[in-house]
Amino acid sequence: MTGVTAGPRDGEDATVAEQCPRCSAPARVYYRVFRRETDVRWSGSLRCDGCGCMMEWDFDAGDEAARAAILAANGRWVLAVTSLGRVPIRVLRVIWHELGFKPAEARARLERLACGIRTELELLLAKLVEEGATGECRRLDDAAEFRQ
Repeated sequence: MTGVTAGPRDGEDATVAEQCPRCSAPARVYYRVFRRETDVRWSGSLRCDGCGCMMEWDFDAGDEAARAAILAANGRWVLAVTSLGRVPIRVLRVIWHELGFKPAEARARLERLACGIRTELELLLAKLVEEGATGECRRLDDAAEFRQ
């Protein structure tokens, strides 16, 4: 296994029903998370069939509602590192910077380094691959599969 085995995708989407902030009628909210260069971006839009209210927004980190919608629509994913490469300290430094795990803790968790939204994990995997690691992002069938 080399590099990013589940290649980077455009992003993930979710549509949920919420209440219109203007008229309280049912409204559709569309969330999107996507990679842009070296970071992850979030966007959302609302459209109310009742009053025609339309809103759009962009943000750096998904809020609780956006994250929950993306996870419900696309599932939880796990990042597994299969090799730290020829210079492990470089990969371990990225893990420490991104996740806060010290080297010994990171080494103990490599098979299930992180769990969450696929787009975010694929970006982290790309950073690790840049430093020589190999690994994959795979969908969890059951959240209980991931134990921290």
